[in-house]
Amino acid sequence: MTRMTGLLLFCTLTVLSCSQAEFISGKEITSLAETVEAWRDCGEPELYTNLLVTCTISFVTDLLEAGNESICLWPVSSSSALWPYSRLVACTHQVGYITNCREAILVNRFMLGIHKSFYADCPVPPVAQRDAPTYVSAIFITITTSLTVATAALLASGYLPNRR
Repeated sequence: MTRMTGLLLFCTLTVLSCSQAEFISGKEITSLAETVEAWRDCGEPELYTNLLVTCTISFVTDLLEAGNESICLWPVSSSSALWPYSRLVACTHQVGYITNCREAILVNRFMLGIHKSFYADCPVPPVAQRDAPTYVSAIFITITTSLTVATAALLASGYLPNRR
């Protein structure tokens, strides 16, 4: 199995074209997959890591095909910008099924590494603050006004004891 995974890694790393190598090096891709530390939670960590390398190379290829301007997914998310990321997520899940390493922590570590490597320079998406819908405001105003009037009426009628 070790010979097969070594061959797989060699084949995937030699596939990097010149434009991919400018975007991210093979060494960076390998270290990104190794940061998952699959040896902690996986029965076949070497195969798992090598398949993650393949997923990452595919992701880089998809990003380059989509164009560098589409790496940051916001403020406008287009299907062409989301496509490489969606394929990467599907690939990582497929790797989990192939290697029987389906621990969520492995995927989380890998995706965190991807975000640190590829999306760290993206601007923080804006948080749209909106006013509450009119009907919600009307309900709260009506309830508070009604309770205030009812309390005043009960105090005036002497129904509530006077607290002196």
